[in-house]
Amino acid sequence: MEDSLNPNSSNMRQWLALARMPGLGSRGIRRLLHQFGTPARLFECATGGRHEAGLKPEILAYLRSPDWDAVRQDMDWLRQPGHHLLTLDHPLYPRLLGETADPPPLLFVNGDPLLLSSPQLAIVGSRNPSASGRRTALDFAHCLAES
Repeated sequence: MEDSLNPNSSNMRQWLALARMPGLGSRGIRRLLHQFGTPARLFECATGGRHEAGLKPEILAYLRSPDWDAVRQDMDWLRQPGHHLLTLDHPLYPRLLGETADPPPLLFVNGDPLLLSSPQLAIVGSRNPSASGRRTALDFAHCLAES
């Protein structure tokens, strides 16, 4: 298996392309991974013209032509010092997070990924929060940091 911490990994590019699929979400990604095993196998089935894979037409269309420009931007971020990508199958993916009902399939880490196995507290929310949600999260984080 290629190291998903290596920004030159084709495995990493496939994970990023999968994560960029519009309307898929973490549950959809996990469902596809359960069905195909790996992003590489999923892309292989989709691009190899294998319609028997049982994929919806919009998923097949995206897998045949992913948003490689967006993936390139992610890869540029990952090439910066201290930036990492942890996938569900990576040994450094936090075990307890992986045991939750809906673990994120990818974690973008800025810093030492080994620290993710230490006791910690996290604030998890929407990528597109409301103004009120953003204020509440900032206030909560501020209070926690002062403690």
